[in-house]
Amino acid sequence: LYFSFRRRPFQMMVASRRAFSSAAGGSGAAEAWKGLLEKAGQGDPSALCDAGWALHQGVAPVTPSKDIASAFRFYQQAEAAGYSPAASLLADCYYYGHDIPADHERAAHYLERVVELTDEEEAGDAYVRSKALQKLGVLEFGGGGSGGSGGGADEAS
Repeated sequence: LYFSFRRRPFQMMVASRRAFSSAAGGSGAAEAWKGLLEKAGQGDPSALCDAGWALHQGVAPVTPSKDIASAFRFYQQAEAAGYSPAASLLADCYYYGHDIPADHERAAHYLERVVELTDEEEAGDAYVRSKALQKLGVLEFGGGGSGGSGGGADEAS
């Protein structure tokens, strides 16, 4: 399966956050979450990624705080289904050390997946592809997202 950023941008994640936040504790948030999990349970890659994002950001109505382990399970399932936004989120988490220790080997793996899953001919994929390639270059040069020689987070962001 091929999923591109142009086909389903991160705007859905923002909408999910609003749905969960605006009805926090209410039935609207619970219903939105239930619907999202239903789609995720059917293997919908965008729903898997959105559920992971909500857990990662701590906006899922099931938990008042971040659930990184569950978030990563959702991200990994979405990435395995070929969903480029999930690969990009995983890459950034490992590259920058967001909520986990930085791991540049894993970051490189997911950055390569971003390049593999996006299309160089599609304008909607251009930004994420260029950032993935830039970060791969920084890693190759010897830098890294959370420090190191030859660059770092400031150059790669």
